[in-house]
Amino acid sequence: AVDGAAAYGEWAQHPITVTAWCYVYGSLLIAVASLYLLFTDPSAFVLDSRVLIPLAYAVFVTSSFCYGLITYTNKYLDPSLVTAFWPVQVMVTIVLSYLVFDDVMEAGQWAGGGTIVLGLLLVTAADYAARRHPPPQAPPHIE
Repeated sequence: AVDGAAAYGEWAQHPITVTAWCYVYGSLLIAVASLYLLFTDPSAFVLDSRVLIPLAYAVFVTSSFCYGLITYTNKYLDPSLVTAFWPVQVMVTIVLSYLVFDDVMEAGQWAGGGTIVLGLLLVTAADYAARRHPPPQAPPHIE
């Protein structure tokens, strides 16, 4: 078995750093988009009191949980493999909408879900193959 920290170098020793830098860029982009929306349509930020508790739950509980899981998995897996699983949240949301709210799944959603599953299978198979047959180490430099 290959230890994730040894296989992926220095960044695996500091998974919180990788996660933090990823979200710094995301936060900056969201801030720019929010400022644009604030100046073009300020009514978009007016919230009904019914949505405050679910919004607080989504922001604080689920986001914190997901960021913690991403940080943990970055320590043991290749970051590209971790990132490949992000689209699963879209697929899970669509399936839960179907099961909980009785929403009808359209053909595009089925096709998108199938594409996500196929992509994950390909990424996982490539990661498995890379772990089974690591690239050969370069010989030490002889002077």
